[in-house]
Amino acid sequence: MQNKEDHLETNQIFGRHSVINALKQLQASQINQLLIQKSLKGSFFNEVIKLAKEKRILIKYVPKEKLDKLTNNSTHQGVVLENAPFSYSELSDLKDSNFLLMLDNIMDPHNFGSLIRSADAAGVQGIIIPERRNVQVTDIVWKASTGAASFVPIVRVTNLSSTIKTLKEDGFWFFGADMQGTNWLDWQVNGKICLIVGNEGSGISQGIRAKIDEFIKIPMFGHVDSLNASVAGGSLLMLAAAKRNQ
Repeated sequence: MQNKEDHLETNQIFGRHSVINALKQLQASQINQLLIQKSLKGSFFNEVIKLAKEKRILIKYVPKEKLDKLTNNSTHQGVVLENAPFSYSELSDLKDSNFLLMLDNIMDPHNFGSLIRSADAAGVQGIIIPERRNVQVTDIVWKASTGAASFVPIVRVTNLSSTIKTLKEDGFWFFGADMQGTNWLDWQVNGKICLIVGNEGSGISQGIRAKIDEFIKIPMFGHVDSLNASVAGGSLLMLAAAKRNQ
């Protein structure tokens, strides 16, 4: 079911929070080198250099222009980590989990990164994405997650429907957001649960909707009737975390 190969969507991690977290979490074999902008100093760079030296990672001091070019003029904050291909987890790695997030056709890397960050904050034990029709782990995703992508296992599967069937057989219940669903304050979140977040525009696909056990409604009190995918997903994840940890 899972693709067991590691794919190179990116070989760069940049931004201070992302680089620090990556240096703390990744193995030395997963990192090629650390690039630091010349003339920059301070406690942050002292810590980055210390962590890199402890793992015997090559450190290079380069002009700002080089970092600008490498990151396509993104906000790198003077530091870029060139890493090996992102290592996806296997579905079997989540066998002892009871709180999961599944993404269905999320296409915006910033939304994906934000959802990873929220998942980590909520204590989610794994994120499941499809191989196709979903953004993969890229440098933008990593940076948007502020490095949380190094802490939450991310599993990539060939078929979400088959994965849902497998997880249901293992006792998981599946939930998704919908305006006609159960009020989120009445959401029962005990046991093995998986929240599904759908596409930014069209939401959860029809085939996956048919497999959801219960839809959850987020009340709206303003003039808009919907939330951004990452905001809705993050809100539900944090509510579930609060309820599960009462």
